[in-house]
Amino acid sequence: MTETAVDEADASAPDEKTYLNQDEIQEELVRILRGITDKGFEELCARLLRHIGFENLKVTGQTGDHGIDGEGFLLINRFVRIKVMFQCKRYAGTVQVKEIRDFRGAIQGRSERGIFLTTGTFTKNARGEAARENATAIELVDIERLLELLIEEGLGIRETKALTIDREFFAPYQKVG
Repeated sequence: MTETAVDEADASAPDEKTYLNQDEIQEELVRILRGITDKGFEELCARLLRHIGFENLKVTGQTGDHGIDGEGFLLINRFVRIKVMFQCKRYAGTVQVKEIRDFRGAIQGRSERGIFLTTGTFTKNARGEAARENATAIELVDIERLLELLIEEGLGIRETKALTIDREFFAPYQKVG
């Protein structure tokens, strides 16, 4: 195959995102995540955190939990572990600054860090509050980041290879009429 033929073949190759139907997959995944129960979302988030290296994770979420749905430890190195508490919210809209402040108030003095996971997004003020200096650090995981993590970690997502037939390629070799 000549270099020109290779370039033409590459030019006709479908865009990877279209080829993998990634947009459709992500839209369906959002529907699934927003459709599971609150308890189910808490358990899923705990499983994701466990999968990426948190230890001794337990889901504590229940009525009157003061905004803490779970806790665990993140091993920084062989000597240092930090306590992390997390909150999970299945929202279609945006998480406001008040929710971040309430969460921080619930973990202040009880945890070194917090993680707030949502199926929605965060307002600019909520992001600012989470990053506020001289306060317990809070990591924000919005729906976009949550999808990325689930896909990267292969949780609930299975990568498959698909074949498609390039009919135009075979057209010159087919019988006419």
